[in-house]
Formats: sequence, C-alpha cells, structure tokens
Amino acid sequence: STASDDFDLLSARIQIATIEFERLRTNRLMAPFIGVLDPFLDHMEAVHQELRVASTFAHVLPELAGLDGERTHLLLFLNNDELRPGGGFIGTYGVLNTKNGEIISLLTKDVYALDQLSEGYLQTVPPEPLKKYNATTTWYLRDANWDPDFAQSAIDVIDLFEKESVFVEAESAVPSSTHIDGVIGFTPNFASALLSYLGPIEVGGQVFHADNVPELIEYEVEQGFQQNGIPYPQRKEILAELVRQIQDRLVELPFAKWQSIFYLLAQNIQHKQLAMYSTNTSVEHALVAAGWAGTLEGSTADVQMYVDANLASLKTDPVVNRSVQYDVFRNESGTWIGRTSVTYDHTGQFDWRTTRYRTYARLLVPEGTTLIRTVGFLEGPDIAQEVGLTSFGGFVVIEPGQIQTVVFEYRLSDRVVESIAKQHYQLRVLKQMGARDYPLTLDLDFDKNVLTALPAENRNAWGDDVYHLNTKLTQDLFFEVGL
Repeated sequence: STASDDFDLLSARIQIATIEFERLRTNRLMAPFIGVLDPFLDHMEAVHQELRVASTFAHVLPELAGLDGERTHLLLFLNNDELRPGGGFIGTYGVLNTKNGEIISLLTKDVYALDQLSEGYLQTVPPEPLKKYNATTTWYLRDANWDPDFAQSAIDVIDLFEKESVFVEAESAVPSSTHIDGVIGFTPNFASALLSYLGPIEVGGQVFHADNVPELIEYEVEQGFQQNGIPYPQRKEILAELVRQIQDRLVELPFAKWQSIFYLLAQNIQHKQLAMYSTNTSVEHALVAAGWAGTLEGSTADVQMYVDANLASLKTDPVVNRSVQYDVFRNESGTWIGRTSVTYDHTGQFDWRTTRYRTYARLLVPEGTTLIRTVGFLEGPDIAQEVGLTSFGGFVVIEPGQIQTVVFEYRLSDRVVESIAKQHYQLRVLKQMGARDYPLTLDLDFDKNVLTALPAENRNAWGDDVYHLNTKLTQDLFFEVGL
C-alpha cells in the first residue's frame, strides 16, 4: 500500500517516454530507427497497463483489507441470468469482515432470509416500474440495484441493507450489519473466470468448473435441492460452501500468483462483470478514476446506454440475444435526428427457468435530447433525468421464438449538434453492468466528409460522409470522428 505513489510515478514516466518516442516518428531521419524499437515500445505499454492496475490495487486494498481498522463489506451475487440495471437480480448476498489484512469472517445467505425479517415493518416505496410491472409493493434488498450507475445502486443497497439489518436478532444466522464500508458486486461470469484459474471445486457431490458454474448453481437452488431432500430455506447453502472453498483456494495461493488474480479482477471490471463501491471518499475517487466503480462516464458530447430490467421473466436472459444499431442523420427539414434500434431474438422455450421475456428497457442519452417517437413498446414511453442524462423507458414483452425490434427516435441535443458543426464528434457507448456482449452497429451520416475516425472504418468504407462500423459491446467504448 505504501508503494502506490511509486507506481503512479513510474507509470507517468513510461507514458512521457512513449509520447517522446511518438514525436520522434515525425522526424524523417529518426523514424526508421524508432521502428526497430517497436517490440520494446509494445512491452513498455504492457508494463504501463500493469502499473496502472497495481497502482489502483495499492490505493484500494488498504480499505478492503481493513489495515486501519475493521471494515465490513457487502458482497452482492448479481445473477445476470435475470438481468437488472445494476448487474443482475440480488439472489444471494454476503457480509465480509476484514481487519489488519486478514479476513475475519465471510458469511453468505439467501437474500429472502433477510428481506422476510423486515416484512410488515419497512414501507420503502420502490421505483415506479417495479411497482407497475413486477407487482412490488415494498422495496427490499433483492431489488435495490435499480440504478444503472453502480455507485448509486450501491448507495441504495447500503441504505436498504442497513434498514433491514435492524430487524435481525443478535443470535440469528442471517448475516447483517448496521454499518457498511463498501459494496462489491459480481456476476456468475466472474465466478466462472475465477474457477478457470483455480480449477474445479466439488461441493455436495457436484463438480463446479468454469463452464458450468452459472447453470449448475441455478439448477441446484431451483430444482436439485428437492431431489436431495434439502429444505427450501437451506437451498443456497451449496453456494455458501462453494464461496468458502474459493476463499480457501485464494488464501492458499502463493503471493507470486496474486498478480494473475489482480489482472483477472481488472479484466472482469473492464467487461462490467464486477464493480466496487466505497463509502471512503478518497477510495471511491480512486475506483472512479480507474474505471472500477461502474459509474456512468458521460463526458463526451454524445452518449448511448441501453439498459434492460428483467421483471418476472425467470432466468430467461441467456436465451435472449440482442443487437443494437445507432443511426444519426438529418431529416428533410434539416433537423439532426438520432435513432436507436434494439432487436431481441428470444431463442428459448417455456421451461422451469425460461419464459416470455418481460423487460423495462431504458435508453440513456445526453440531456436536452427530445423524444419524437418509439416503436415496439407495450407501454411507455417514460421520460426522466438520471445521473446527468436523459432517460427514455418503456415496457417490452417478447415471446419464445419471437424476434422483436424496439426503436427510439429523437432530436439530438444541442451539444451533439454543436460537436458535429465544429467537425469534432465524440461518442461514448456505455455497457450495462452484467450484460452479455452483443453486436453494436453505428451508422452515422454527418452530411459532410469523414476525414478521420477512431476506431477506423473498413478501408472500403472510406471517402464518404457516413461513419459506419460493426463492432461488439464488450465494455464501454469510445468513438471519435473528425469532419
């Protein structure tokens, strides 16, 4: 932890050296010699990225590990087979206590065991879509991650968890705490990544490995417990035992192998399968700066974020494929228009874990964007302001075997129009926490020649006024076009 400043300094020096090398490339005499150094420069960039990861962990680990005193962290098992705005349905939670760099305790439990203790006492009003489309009358921990900004969801989670913990008796086996220092949320994708490194783990006669952990956990807690004669309240004990064994495997790892664990964590954070929040302001700033906090970065002129909320659709998300297309163009009257089209392909059928897909879908765009029309929604649209962005929302139902496209069409905000007029357009497309990777198509007609683009189009698409790109939304993406 004391090395964080050294990591930052060395990382900055490498970045400065890289910039200097790039400047030398513009010198016709020096360019051939710099080319010889390309393998070294590639290695230096890799070291730079490793130092950034190390620096972030050095800033964050003291708080996570309780070096300055005992810390209590709330773990959220976010089941993205039932996708929610903050990553996935909170079916299970855990309470992690650390002190002086050691894990004092780690207890996990079915979220309903906690929620049910406060029934009849709490009267917290849920977000309107949960009330309207999910028959939710009181807001409990299981539904708390409604905000697509993980930090805001974490604040709501802490608030509800601490309120519900008041009703837990001292001798209860239900983990609780009236003070939470941080939140760590992760999906089964992250659990799979861990097992790919740690190897298979046997629990209760079942062998969990990287390829089966989401499906096998789901089967055991929904179906298998009955065959094994396990009472319903204890059906998630198999998950608790799996967590204990993973913890043991991690603790037993030699220090030399923790570098691999750090980068596995960083990769899952980047791909939105893991996020962290801290009530410590300086630690939270470090998480946000590193992109580890799951916050919504909307600093560019144009922003797009599509958010699904599975409402009473069982665990249907794995069989619902999505693709998104974003169009920009001028209409006949010269007004700049944006159109976001999302196609759902429900490839499943009715069974114990799959049903019709019911989602409250939201599109987040820059403030000042004006909605013109929507297509394909059963109900809506709803218009709101969220985390400095404008939100358009509506309710969609897709039957098994059905392909359905929903469309938002809107007038671009003044800020986006100005960026096009100034011939410097920037777009950030944000990935929803817990979402699977899906195809993204950009078809941006700027009505003037595209001179530069990052990332570049295919060479055969150069030379016109349209920026067209097919890519995949594996993480938050940034696009820049010079006109």
